[in-house]
Amino acid sequence: MNLYSSDTIDTDLDPRDLVLDLMMQAREPELIRKSKDREAQITKQSMQDSKILKDLLNGVGIKQPITVFEVEEKLYVVDGFHRTKACLEYLKKKPDEPMTIKAVLVKKRTYVEAFLAAQEMNQEHGVGVTAEEITQSKFRSLIVSNKFGLSISKLMELVGCDKGQAAHYRRALIACANALEGVIQDKNISVQQLAEVLKTRLEEEYYLTDSAWDSKGFPRMRKLANAYSGIVSEPPAETEEWIEYRTNQAIKNFTNMMKYYDAGIFREALRKAVRGQELGITISKRATWESANAYSDEANYEENHGNTTKFSLETDQF
Repeated sequence: MNLYSSDTIDTDLDPRDLVLDLMMQAREPELIRKSKDREAQITKQSMQDSKILKDLLNGVGIKQPITVFEVEEKLYVVDGFHRTKACLEYLKKKPDEPMTIKAVLVKKRTYVEAFLAAQEMNQEHGVGVTAEEITQSKFRSLIVSNKFGLSISKLMELVGCDKGQAAHYRRALIACANALEGVIQDKNISVQQLAEVLKTRLEEEYYLTDSAWDSKGFPRMRKLANAYSGIVSEPPAETEEWIEYRTNQAIKNFTNMMKYYDAGIFREALRKAVRGQELGITISKRATWESANAYSDEANYEENHGNTTKFSLETDQF
């Protein structure tokens, strides 16, 4: 916050004038892998929220100031989501009561500056963020700051992690840089637009399930790093993600076979493979199809039959 000291004032603000933008919320218990730890974090936060509201109803004000960034005349809460939400809950119960909340107001900032400050906030008060949440916050900051070409040693210094973790960051950032080629130079793109473009392009390149994305629409660092390395964990059997995963595997396998064999041979093999399987698929005989598609010409057939590309079935990755 020292960077903004010349534009910072201590003030009191009406909670109803504040913007609670989820993009600014660093807390994200959904990122916690172990369900027991995740539920415990949610429970702790819920108890903290209830305590803040109870204190307000008992006439005990909030002592710790929130942090607010002024962006194009809007007041974004950068730190203090739950304290602000408690104030708004209080006002629902007592709408006629006058209320203000102590705030550190940083004036005349951009949305990106507010977003980056929100990711960096180390909330020592209340319920602290977990290691998973911190990792993802730092990863989002690196993406939005266009810091894609950092070395492992620089990432270790900047992020404050060991060499192995820095290597994961680096692989994920390379994947993002490749996906955002031609976009990262656009100074007018918003954070939301950046996340949307990144998601679309990464999904075109890698197999990423719904759980590979955080609540802001950014890729989860470790899952993207694994996908970039070709490491794909098969989802639990018989789930929607598992069906999608296996379907995409089959599509890639079929695509590989079509590249290896000529169209006529592939089609004939497929016709014989599905015959009698009660799949509801009907494929005409090879001779009929070849005649209709000009494969009766021997030269044309040879041209399409001479593919010697190495063929391999996709199993754990694609």
